[in-house]
Amino acid sequence: QAQAILTLRIYHSVSLYDDSSLTPLAMNDAKVEQLGEARTYEKEINGIRHGVIEVRYAIFPQKSGTLEIPAQAFSATLVDRGSDDYNPFGPRPGRQMRVTSPSIPLQVRPKPADYPADAPWMPARALSISESWSPQPG
Repeated sequence: QAQAILTLRIYHSVSLYDDSSLTPLAMNDAKVEQLGEARTYEKEINGIRHGVIEVRYAIFPQKSGTLEIPAQAFSATLVDRGSDDYNPFGPRPGRQMRVTSPSIPLQVRPKPADYPADAPWMPARALSISESWSPQPG
């Protein structure tokens, strides 16, 4: 089984407070590692500027067959700029929202049947091994 990369992007066209949260990705029958920190940037889509929150994961399946990447939940507070009762020392005016992604099936192929049973199995797209030796002192 080879590594799979999951890139999760949340697009928003409204302002959000910095209290957003995303459920951590955990899977049965797979090891999961987040790749770096979440990134935020802007992207224009159909003439409308969107904020983007991007999180990347490496998924290492531990068995062949269909694995399910579970639904991910994102929650945040939408900024309410039109609120008359804004108090910088009080609660932030806004509306709490929560969205959930669909789950995604991931098909993991087994080791080929004709691969030698006694040989190590290491799926890879590219492999490079190098070696360097220093001259013996003396």
